[in-house]
Amino acid sequence: MNASLSVGEQLEGEKVYVISLNDNAADGRDTSWIYDADFEKLSKQQIEAIIVTGTRAEELQLRLKLAEVEVPIIVERDIYKATAKTMDYKGFTVAIPNYTSLAPMLEQLNRSFEGGQS
Repeated sequence: MNASLSVGEQLEGEKVYVISLNDNAADGRDTSWIYDADFEKLSKQQIEAIIVTGTRAEELQLRLKLAEVEVPIIVERDIYKATAKTMDYKGFTVAIPNYTSLAPMLEQLNRSFEGGQS
């Protein structure tokens, strides 16, 4: 996760994050590792919003609040809707999915960038 969070540091200008956290069997049920991730580094970036999604979206929202990330944090449990919502912002999209959310997130990003935000 820390390596993924560092990607945005390399992008100049504003960005919007969409971060997914699922706890399906393939992802692993234990999500306590998010408390070891360095979400505090997001405070140093120009971020318009962070959209959290997945089956544990609320837990991810809490972790970001504990990290004192002072940007709008939007909870949208539906991965497709959350990913499409990134098109509402003008900055770069930084997508950080976990295992089972990778395919739906990529599918929606492709659809959105092709002009059909369904």
